[in-house]
Amino acid sequence: MDDYYQRILHRLAQNDETLKSLWISPIPNTSRGPYFDLYNNATQFYKLGLAITTNTNLKDLKVHIDIFNSVNVIAHHQEFYNGLKRNSSIRRLEIHGGVERGMGYVILKSYEVNNKQLTSLRISNANLQNEVPIAIANTVRRCAKLQKLELSSCHITNEQLLPIIESIRKHSLIRELNLCLNRIGNDVCESLATLLEDPNCNIHSLQLQHNNVGNLGVIAIANSLTNNTKLRCLYFDGNPITLSSVEDVFSKLLCDTSSINGIHSSNHTLDDLRLDMQHHNQLNHLLQLNVGTNKSHVAMLKILRYHPNFDMAPLFNLNSEEEISIKALPYVIAWFDEAKEAITSAHWYIVNRRKLSAIYQFVHAMPLLFLKDEPTKTKKSRVEMESMNKVATSNCCVIL
Repeated sequence: MDDYYQRILHRLAQNDETLKSLWISPIPNTSRGPYFDLYNNATQFYKLGLAITTNTNLKDLKVHIDIFNSVNVIAHHQEFYNGLKRNSSIRRLEIHGGVERGMGYVILKSYEVNNKQLTSLRISNANLQNEVPIAIANTVRRCAKLQKLELSSCHITNEQLLPIIESIRKHSLIRELNLCLNRIGNDVCESLATLLEDPNCNIHSLQLQHNNVGNLGVIAIANSLTNNTKLRCLYFDGNPITLSSVEDVFSKLLCDTSSINGIHSSNHTLDDLRLDMQHHNQLNHLLQLNVGTNKSHVAMLKILRYHPNFDMAPLFNLNSEEEISIKALPYVIAWFDEAKEAITSAHWYIVNRRKLSAIYQFVHAMPLLFLKDEPTKTKKSRVEMESMNKVATSNCCVIL
Protein backbone atom coordinates (compact mmCIF):
# COMPACT_ATOMS: atom_id res chain seq x y z
CA MET A 1 0.00 0.00 0.00
CA ASP A 2 2.94 2.34 0.59
CA ASP A 3 3.73 2.05 -3.11
CA TYR A 4 0.19 3.26 -3.86
CA TYR A 5 0.69 6.41 -1.76
CA GLN A 6 4.06 7.01 -3.34
CA ARG A 7 2.46 6.93 -6.78
CA ILE A 8 -0.18 9.43 -5.65
CA LEU A 9 2.51 11.74 -4.28
CA HIS A 10 4.51 11.42 -7.49
CA ARG A 11 1.49 12.29 -9.65
CA LEU A 12 0.72 15.33 -7.50
CA ALA A 13 4.34 16.50 -7.50
CA GLN A 14 4.56 16.05 -11.28
CA ASN A 15 1.33 18.01 -11.70
CA ASP A 16 -0.42 15.13 -13.45
CA GLU A 17 -3.29 16.76 -15.34
CA THR A 18 -5.41 13.60 -15.03
CA LEU A 19 -5.35 13.74 -11.21
CA LYS A 20 -8.11 16.24 -10.46
CA SER A 21 -9.70 14.73 -7.34
CA LEU A 22 -8.23 13.40 -4.07
CA TRP A 23 -9.75 11.77 -0.98
CA ILE A 24 -7.93 12.07 2.34
CA SER A 25 -9.41 9.37 4.53
CA PRO A 26 -8.52 6.75 7.14
CA ILE A 27 -10.78 4.32 5.28
CA PRO A 28 -9.18 2.80 2.16
CA ASN A 29 -11.62 2.91 -0.74
CA THR A 30 -10.20 3.13 -4.23
CA SER A 31 -13.73 3.08 -5.72
CA ARG A 32 -14.03 6.75 -4.74
CA GLY A 33 -10.92 7.58 -6.72
CA PRO A 34 -7.36 8.39 -5.61
CA TYR A 35 -7.07 8.65 -1.84
CA PHE A 36 -4.45 9.18 0.86
CA ASP A 37 -4.57 7.53 4.29
CA LEU A 38 -4.27 10.38 6.76
CA TYR A 39 -3.35 8.41 9.87
CA ASN A 40 -1.24 5.45 8.74
CA ASN A 41 1.20 7.48 6.67
CA ALA A 42 2.42 10.09 9.08
CA THR A 43 5.98 9.93 7.78
CA GLN A 44 4.85 10.80 4.27
CA PHE A 45 2.03 13.19 5.03
CA TYR A 46 4.16 16.31 5.03
CA LYS A 47 5.14 15.46 1.43
CA LEU A 48 1.49 15.63 0.51
CA GLY A 49 1.44 19.24 1.64
CA LEU A 50 4.53 20.04 -0.43
CA ALA A 51 3.00 18.39 -3.51
CA ILE A 52 -0.31 20.24 -3.12
CA THR A 53 1.51 23.55 -2.78
CA THR A 54 2.74 23.62 -6.38
CA ASN A 55 0.00 21.53 -8.00
CA THR A 56 -2.23 23.41 -10.46
CA ASN A 57 -4.50 20.59 -11.70
CA LEU A 58 -6.07 19.31 -8.46
CA LYS A 59 -9.66 20.62 -8.37
CA ASP A 60 -11.49 18.51 -5.76
CA LEU A 61 -10.30 17.82 -2.23
CA LYS A 62 -12.43 15.63 0.04
CA VAL A 63 -11.37 15.08 3.64
CA HIS A 64 -12.87 12.45 5.94
CA ILE A 65 -11.91 13.27 9.52
CA ASP A 66 -11.77 10.99 12.53
CA ILE A 67 -12.50 13.46 15.32
CA PHE A 68 -10.76 11.29 17.92
CA ASN A 69 -7.46 11.51 16.08
CA SER A 70 -7.63 14.91 14.43
CA VAL A 71 -6.02 16.74 17.35
CA ASN A 72 -3.00 14.47 17.20
CA VAL A 73 -2.79 14.75 13.43
CA ILE A 74 -2.62 18.52 13.41
CA ALA A 75 0.38 18.46 15.72
CA HIS A 76 2.42 16.47 13.22
CA HIS A 77 1.35 17.70 9.80
CA GLN A 78 1.59 21.46 9.71
CA GLU A 79 3.16 21.29 6.26
CA PHE A 80 -0.10 19.96 4.84
CA TYR A 81 -2.00 23.04 6.01
CA ASN A 82 0.72 25.31 4.69
CA GLY A 83 0.31 23.56 1.35
CA LEU A 84 -3.41 24.27 1.35
CA LYS A 85 -2.78 27.92 2.10
CA ARG A 86 -0.48 28.24 -0.91
CA ASN A 87 -2.49 26.11 -3.35
CA SER A 88 -4.44 28.02 -6.00
CA SER A 89 -6.11 25.21 -7.98
CA ILE A 90 -8.56 23.54 -5.57
CA ARG A 91 -12.10 24.67 -6.38
CA ARG A 92 -14.30 22.22 -4.48
CA LEU A 93 -13.68 21.37 -0.83
CA GLU A 94 -15.60 18.72 1.14
CA ILE A 95 -15.06 18.05 4.84
CA HIS A 96 -16.83 15.08 6.42
CA GLY A 97 -16.58 14.71 10.17
CA GLY A 98 -14.97 16.62 13.02
CA VAL A 99 -14.74 20.24 11.94
CA GLU A 100 -15.22 21.43 15.50
CA ARG A 101 -11.62 20.82 16.38
CA GLY A 102 -8.31 19.82 14.90
CA MET A 103 -7.79 19.26 11.20
CA GLY A 104 -11.16 20.41 9.85
CA TYR A 105 -10.98 23.71 11.68
CA VAL A 106 -7.46 24.43 10.44
CA ILE A 107 -8.48 23.63 6.85
CA LEU A 108 -11.23 26.23 7.12
CA LYS A 109 -8.79 28.72 8.63
CA SER A 110 -6.45 28.22 5.67
CA TYR A 111 -9.18 29.32 3.28
CA GLU A 112 -10.36 32.05 5.60
CA VAL A 113 -6.93 33.67 5.71
CA ASN A 114 -5.31 33.21 2.32
CA ASN A 115 -7.34 31.45 -0.36
CA LYS A 116 -10.35 32.76 -2.23
CA GLN A 117 -10.71 30.45 -5.23
CA LEU A 118 -13.30 27.99 -3.85
CA THR A 119 -16.50 27.58 -5.87
CA SER A 120 -18.00 24.84 -3.66
CA LEU A 121 -17.77 24.26 0.10
CA ARG A 122 -19.46 21.24 1.66
CA ILE A 123 -19.33 20.33 5.36
CA SER A 124 -21.32 17.35 6.63
CA ASN A 125 -21.70 15.14 9.71
CA ALA A 126 -19.95 17.65 11.93
CA ASN A 127 -20.81 19.30 15.22
CA LEU A 128 -20.23 23.00 14.62
CA GLN A 129 -19.31 24.44 17.98
CA ASN A 130 -17.22 27.25 19.43
CA GLU A 131 -15.62 29.42 16.73
CA VAL A 132 -16.34 27.15 13.76
CA PRO A 133 -19.48 29.01 12.50
CA ILE A 134 -17.49 32.27 12.49
CA ALA A 135 -14.67 30.55 10.61
CA ILE A 136 -17.19 29.30 8.03
CA ALA A 137 -18.70 32.80 7.70
CA ASN A 138 -15.25 34.30 7.17
CA THR A 139 -14.37 31.62 4.61
CA VAL A 140 -17.59 32.26 2.70
CA ARG A 141 -17.01 36.00 2.82
CA ARG A 142 -13.45 35.56 1.57
CA CYS A 143 -14.31 33.17 -1.29
CA ALA A 144 -16.01 35.57 -3.67
CA LYS A 145 -16.33 32.91 -6.39
CA LEU A 146 -18.35 30.55 -4.21
CA GLN A 147 -21.35 29.05 -6.03
CA LYS A 148 -22.41 26.22 -3.70
CA LEU A 149 -22.53 26.04 0.09
CA GLU A 150 -23.67 22.93 1.95
CA LEU A 151 -23.80 22.57 5.72
CA SER A 152 -25.72 19.34 6.28
CA SER A 153 -26.06 17.22 9.43
CA CYS A 154 -24.04 19.80 11.37
CA HIS A 155 -26.44 20.46 14.30
CA ILE A 156 -26.53 24.15 13.36
CA THR A 157 -28.75 26.37 15.49
CA ASN A 158 -30.42 29.65 14.59
CA GLU A 159 -27.75 31.73 16.32
CA GLN A 160 -24.88 29.89 14.63
CA LEU A 161 -26.36 30.25 11.17
CA LEU A 162 -27.11 33.98 11.26
CA PRO A 163 -23.51 35.18 10.67
CA ILE A 164 -23.17 32.66 7.84
CA ILE A 165 -26.32 34.01 6.14
CA GLU A 166 -24.97 37.52 6.57
CA SER A 167 -21.74 36.47 4.84
CA ILE A 168 -23.79 35.16 1.88
CA ARG A 169 -25.64 38.43 1.45
CA LYS A 170 -23.05 40.07 -0.79
CA HIS A 171 -22.38 36.95 -2.86
CA SER A 172 -24.09 37.27 -6.23
CA LEU A 173 -22.62 33.99 -7.53
CA ILE A 174 -24.04 31.54 -4.96
CA ARG A 175 -26.56 29.29 -6.72
CA GLU A 176 -27.15 26.49 -4.20
CA LEU A 177 -27.61 26.67 -0.42
CA ASN A 178 -28.11 23.34 1.39
CA LEU A 179 -28.93 23.52 5.12
CA CYS A 180 -30.69 20.19 5.56
CA LEU A 181 -30.60 18.00 8.69
CA ASN A 182 -29.86 20.76 11.21
CA ARG A 183 -31.70 22.47 14.07
CA ILE A 184 -32.75 25.73 12.46
CA GLY A 185 -36.27 27.14 12.81
CA ASN A 186 -38.53 30.05 11.93
CA ASP A 187 -36.13 32.80 13.04
CA VAL A 188 -33.57 31.79 10.43
CA CYS A 189 -36.32 31.71 7.80
CA GLU A 190 -36.91 35.40 8.41
CA SER A 191 -33.24 36.09 7.63
CA LEU A 192 -33.37 33.81 4.58
CA ALA A 193 -36.48 35.64 3.40
CA THR A 194 -34.64 38.96 3.57
CA LEU A 195 -31.80 37.38 1.61
CA LEU A 196 -34.15 36.10 -1.12
CA GLU A 197 -35.79 39.52 -1.44
CA ASP A 198 -32.46 41.08 -2.36
CA PRO A 199 -32.39 41.61 -6.17
CA ASN A 200 -28.70 40.67 -6.15
CA CYS A 201 -29.47 37.23 -4.70
CA ASN A 202 -29.02 34.49 -7.33
CA ILE A 203 -29.79 31.40 -5.25
CA HIS A 204 -31.49 28.81 -7.48
CA SER A 205 -31.86 26.03 -4.92
CA LEU A 206 -32.61 26.29 -1.19
CA GLN A 207 -32.72 23.03 0.79
CA LEU A 208 -34.12 23.11 4.32
CA GLN A 209 -35.19 19.49 4.78
CA HIS A 210 -35.39 17.93 8.24
CA ASN A 211 -35.08 21.01 10.43
CA ASN A 212 -37.46 22.66 12.91
CA VAL A 213 -39.13 25.00 10.42
CA GLY A 214 -42.86 25.52 11.02
CA ASN A 215 -45.69 27.16 9.10
CA LEU A 216 -44.55 30.71 9.94
CA GLY A 217 -41.07 30.09 8.56
CA VAL A 218 -42.41 28.54 5.35
CA ILE A 219 -44.86 31.42 4.83
CA ALA A 220 -42.11 34.01 5.44
CA ILE A 221 -39.99 32.48 2.68
CA ALA A 222 -42.99 32.12 0.36
CA ASN A 223 -43.86 35.80 0.77
CA SER A 224 -40.27 36.78 -0.04
CA LEU A 225 -40.54 35.16 -3.48
CA THR A 226 -43.12 37.56 -4.92
CA ASN A 227 -40.49 39.46 -6.91
CA ASN A 228 -37.82 36.76 -6.89
CA THR A 229 -36.99 35.49 -10.38
CA LYS A 230 -34.07 33.22 -9.50
CA LEU A 231 -35.17 30.52 -7.01
CA ARG A 232 -36.35 27.36 -8.76
CA CYS A 233 -36.03 24.63 -6.08
CA LEU A 234 -37.32 24.91 -2.51
CA TYR A 235 -37.33 21.89 -0.18
CA PHE A 236 -39.11 21.78 3.20
CA ASP A 237 -39.81 18.06 3.55
CA GLY A 238 -39.17 16.63 7.01
CA ASN A 239 -40.24 19.78 8.88
CA PRO A 240 -43.25 20.19 11.23
CA ILE A 241 -45.48 21.82 8.60
CA THR A 242 -49.26 21.73 8.22
CA LEU A 243 -49.81 21.31 4.49
CA SER A 244 -53.26 22.91 4.47
CA SER A 245 -51.83 26.06 6.09
CA VAL A 246 -49.10 26.70 3.52
CA GLU A 247 -50.37 25.17 0.28
CA ASP A 248 -52.75 28.03 -0.52
CA VAL A 249 -49.96 30.55 0.14
CA PHE A 250 -47.84 28.94 -2.57
CA SER A 251 -50.78 28.68 -4.95
CA LYS A 252 -51.38 32.42 -4.63
CA LEU A 253 -47.66 33.08 -5.00
CA LEU A 254 -47.55 31.19 -8.29
CA CYS A 255 -50.84 32.54 -9.61
CA ASP A 256 -52.72 35.42 -7.98
CA THR A 257 -56.05 35.00 -9.76
CA SER A 258 -57.59 38.15 -8.27
CA SER A 259 -56.75 40.07 -11.45
CA ILE A 260 -54.82 39.82 -14.69
CA ASN A 261 -52.17 42.11 -13.28
CA GLY A 262 -52.01 39.82 -10.25
CA ILE A 263 -51.30 36.82 -12.47
CA HIS A 264 -48.82 38.77 -14.56
CA SER A 265 -46.93 39.79 -11.39
CA SER A 266 -46.98 36.30 -9.87
CA ASN A 267 -43.92 34.09 -9.47
CA HIS A 268 -43.20 32.24 -12.74
CA THR A 269 -39.83 30.76 -11.68
CA LEU A 270 -40.34 28.33 -8.77
CA ASP A 271 -40.97 24.90 -10.32
CA ASP A 272 -39.77 22.38 -7.71
CA LEU A 273 -41.43 22.57 -4.28
CA ARG A 274 -41.35 19.86 -1.60
CA LEU A 275 -43.61 20.13 1.44
CA ASP A 276 -43.38 16.50 2.60
CA MET A 277 -46.83 15.58 1.30
CA GLN A 278 -48.58 15.40 -2.04
CA HIS A 279 -49.73 18.80 -3.30
CA HIS A 280 -53.23 19.28 -4.61
CA ASN A 281 -53.71 19.27 -8.38
CA GLN A 282 -53.81 23.04 -8.82
CA LEU A 283 -50.44 23.61 -7.13
CA ASN A 284 -48.87 20.75 -9.07
CA HIS A 285 -50.22 22.23 -12.29
CA LEU A 286 -48.82 25.69 -11.53
CA LEU A 287 -45.40 24.24 -10.70
CA GLN A 288 -45.45 22.34 -13.98
CA LEU A 289 -46.31 25.53 -15.89
CA ASN A 290 -43.33 27.28 -14.31
CA VAL A 291 -40.95 24.72 -15.82
CA GLY A 292 -41.24 26.64 -19.10
CA THR A 293 -38.13 28.66 -19.93
CA ASN A 294 -40.04 31.48 -21.62
CA LYS A 295 -41.56 33.20 -18.59
CA SER A 296 -43.63 35.54 -20.76
CA HIS A 297 -45.35 32.47 -22.20
CA VAL A 298 -45.81 31.03 -18.71
CA ALA A 299 -47.65 34.20 -17.66
CA MET A 300 -49.83 34.01 -20.79
CA LEU A 301 -50.80 30.42 -20.09
CA LYS A 302 -51.83 31.30 -16.55
CA ILE A 303 -53.87 34.31 -17.72
CA LEU A 304 -55.67 32.25 -20.35
CA ARG A 305 -56.28 29.42 -17.90
CA TYR A 306 -57.60 31.39 -14.94
CA HIS A 307 -59.23 34.42 -16.60
CA PRO A 308 -61.62 33.14 -19.30
CA ASN A 309 -63.31 36.55 -19.60
CA PHE A 310 -60.98 39.44 -19.04
CA ASP A 311 -60.46 43.10 -19.66
CA MET A 312 -57.52 43.58 -22.02
CA ALA A 313 -56.74 47.12 -20.87
CA PRO A 314 -54.28 46.19 -18.06
CA LEU A 315 -52.12 44.31 -20.56
CA PHE A 316 -51.50 47.44 -22.61
CA ASN A 317 -50.73 49.95 -19.85
CA LEU A 318 -54.22 51.45 -19.99
CA ASN A 319 -55.73 52.72 -16.77
CA SER A 320 -59.16 51.47 -15.84
CA GLU A 321 -60.50 55.01 -16.18
CA GLU A 322 -59.19 55.45 -19.73
CA GLU A 323 -61.31 54.63 -22.75
CA ILE A 324 -59.92 51.75 -24.77
CA SER A 325 -58.67 53.24 -28.02
CA ILE A 326 -59.03 51.46 -31.33
CA LYS A 327 -55.27 51.96 -31.71
CA ALA A 328 -54.77 49.25 -29.08
CA LEU A 329 -56.56 46.59 -31.15
CA PRO A 330 -53.48 45.51 -33.16
CA TYR A 331 -51.60 44.97 -29.89
CA VAL A 332 -54.46 42.83 -28.59
CA ILE A 333 -54.40 40.66 -31.71
CA ALA A 334 -50.59 40.40 -31.54
CA TRP A 335 -50.83 39.30 -27.89
CA PHE A 336 -53.11 36.42 -28.79
CA ASP A 337 -50.94 35.45 -31.75
CA GLU A 338 -47.99 35.14 -29.38
CA ALA A 339 -50.17 33.23 -26.92
CA LYS A 340 -50.68 30.58 -29.61
CA GLU A 341 -46.94 29.93 -29.50
CA ALA A 342 -47.14 29.41 -25.74
CA ILE A 343 -49.58 26.51 -26.05
CA THR A 344 -47.97 23.10 -25.94
CA SER A 345 -50.04 20.06 -24.98
CA ALA A 346 -52.64 22.05 -23.03
CA HIS A 347 -55.94 21.98 -24.87
CA TRP A 348 -58.30 23.14 -22.15
CA TYR A 349 -58.77 26.47 -23.85
CA ILE A 350 -58.78 27.77 -27.40
CA VAL A 351 -56.89 30.99 -28.05
CA ASN A 352 -58.97 31.92 -31.07
CA ARG A 353 -62.11 32.05 -28.94
CA ARG A 354 -60.43 34.33 -26.42
CA LYS A 355 -59.18 36.45 -29.27
CA LEU A 356 -62.73 36.81 -30.59
CA SER A 357 -63.93 37.77 -27.13
CA ALA A 358 -61.26 40.48 -26.87
CA ILE A 359 -62.13 41.89 -30.29
CA TYR A 360 -65.74 41.98 -29.24
CA GLN A 361 -64.80 44.25 -26.32
CA PHE A 362 -63.73 46.85 -28.83
CA VAL A 363 -66.85 46.37 -30.97
CA HIS A 364 -69.08 46.65 -27.93
CA ALA A 365 -67.29 49.72 -26.56
CA MET A 366 -67.09 51.60 -29.87
CA PRO A 367 -69.86 50.32 -32.18
CA LEU A 368 -69.92 53.51 -34.28
CA LEU A 369 -66.39 52.81 -35.45
CA PHE A 370 -67.39 49.44 -36.81
CA LEU A 371 -70.73 50.37 -38.46
CA LYS A 372 -71.07 52.43 -41.61
CA ASP A 373 -72.03 56.01 -40.79
CA GLU A 374 -75.08 57.15 -42.79
CA PRO A 375 -75.85 60.88 -43.00
CA THR A 376 -79.62 60.44 -42.69
CA LYS A 377 -79.70 58.57 -39.42
CA THR A 378 -82.92 58.86 -37.52
CA LYS A 379 -83.78 58.01 -33.97
CA LYS A 380 -85.26 54.78 -35.24
CA SER A 381 -82.03 53.79 -37.02
CA ARG A 382 -80.12 54.23 -33.78
CA VAL A 383 -82.56 51.87 -32.07
CA GLU A 384 -81.99 49.40 -34.86
CA MET A 385 -78.24 49.81 -34.43
CA GLU A 386 -78.53 49.04 -30.71
CA SER A 387 -80.52 45.95 -31.63
CA MET A 388 -77.75 44.89 -34.00
CA ASN A 389 -75.28 45.42 -31.20
CA LYS A 390 -77.22 43.02 -28.98
CA VAL A 391 -77.19 40.44 -31.76
CA ALA A 392 -73.44 40.89 -32.09
CA THR A 393 -73.12 40.36 -28.38
CA SER A 394 -74.84 36.99 -28.52
CA ASN A 395 -72.87 35.89 -31.58
CA CYS A 396 -69.54 36.77 -30.03
CA CYS A 397 -70.23 34.94 -26.77
CA VAL A 398 -67.21 32.85 -25.85
CA ILE A 399 -67.67 29.14 -25.25
CA LEU A 400 -65.52 28.14 -22.26
